[in-house]
Amino acid sequence: MDILFFLFILDTTCDTIYNVGIGGESVSQFDKLLQRIQSLDKDLRFEEIAKVLSHYGYNMRGSSGGSSHKTFRKDGYPPITIPQHDPIKRAYIEAVRDVVESEETDENE
Repeated sequence: MDILFFLFILDTTCDTIYNVGIGGESVSQFDKLLQRIQSLDKDLRFEEIAKVLSHYGYNMRGSSGGSSHKTFRKDGYPPITIPQHDPIKRAYIEAVRDVVESEETDENE
């Protein structure tokens, strides 16, 4: 089991936070996206949520009635329905955060 430690560097002149792994390794874009979900970032886009759910094996299906809601399904797990609007509301981000946390727990067991 690999454990990663991250150092957050705050550049006060530009109000920018840099994520640098210990040893100078950069953090992948996907890891940054997971961090944004964990922090319930209010500026997440539908495409980013879809990318994360797809990574964990969920398949996206649109409704047959022309609705903007998309349903993500994975065998053995309850479906997650998310409206295709930007930004994504907090309640939907919380549902995706729960998926991420449960998947990480499953990987560590």
